[in-house]
Amino acid sequence: MRREVIEAARDYRYLLDRGYPVKLALDTVSSKYMLSKKERLLLYRCVHSSKIAGLIRSKTSIPPEYSKIIIDGFNVFATIYTALKGDQVYLCDDGIIRDLSGLHSRIAISLDKNILCKILDFVSDIISLRNYDVLIVLDANVTYSGETAAYMRKYFSKKRLSIKVNVEKMADKSIIMKKTSAWLSSSDIIILLNAEKIYDLAAEVIRNHMPKQIVKMPL
Repeated sequence: MRREVIEAARDYRYLLDRGYPVKLALDTVSSKYMLSKKERLLLYRCVHSSKIAGLIRSKTSIPPEYSKIIIDGFNVFATIYTALKGDQVYLCDDGIIRDLSGLHSRIAISLDKNILCKILDFVSDIISLRNYDVLIVLDANVTYSGETAAYMRKYFSKKRLSIKVNVEKMADKSIIMKKTSAWLSSSDIIILLNAEKIYDLAAEVIRNHMPKQIVKMPL
């Protein structure tokens, strides 16, 4: 990671802590340090005000056995997919691991059943070990989400796991509305801020199977 990106991240947090709007703070440091599009996205995804970062960390842990888990499907799977491809994922200042891959990785997961099956293997091992009660929510706006949901239901049925898979037009809102007494698994900042309890499932999978792909934000 370039030294300029590290300095930009520190300046960005400084501005956020003093109440600067996100866009103004990000524009300011991006211009000062001549950040690339990817570096700008890295700051946007992985650097938060100290208050927000602390709040999210305080709500994050590994749920005990038999807990109810709601998974932001494409969001979580995209992070695991990024690490599986050999690309870097980032341990952000709020303790959540995120990728920078964007929408194309979600579509790739839908199209590539081999990679999807591998992700589901990792996830189902954790779920079955702790007897979690799981609902996976897929965003209907992602191409082939319906077909992906059908494939996942068949996969879980063969594994004899009673995991529900829903396709929702407003997935983020749906997940937030179901938050009561459930652990939410996502890297989406809006979902995390609204969650009562947070479980970073992608982080656990990647730490167990692909730890070398994790880059810690130096803050």
